[in-house]
Amino acid sequence: MLLIDTPNGNLLFGYISETGGIMIFGICLVIATIGIRWVLKRYEEGNSKK
Repeated sequence: MLLIDTPNGNLLFGYISETGGIMIFGICLVIATIGIRWVLKRYEEGNSKK
C-alpha cells in the first residue's frame, strides 16, 4: 500500500477509516480480477481465430 505516515495519520487516507481502506482494497482486487479475466478471454479468442 502506498501510505505515507504523517504526525496526523496517513497523508493519503487520513479521512478514511481502516474499514474504508479495506473496502477500497477489496474493490481494487475485484477490478484487477475482472481485468485479468477479460485479458485472458481476449487472448483465448485471438488464439482460436488463428
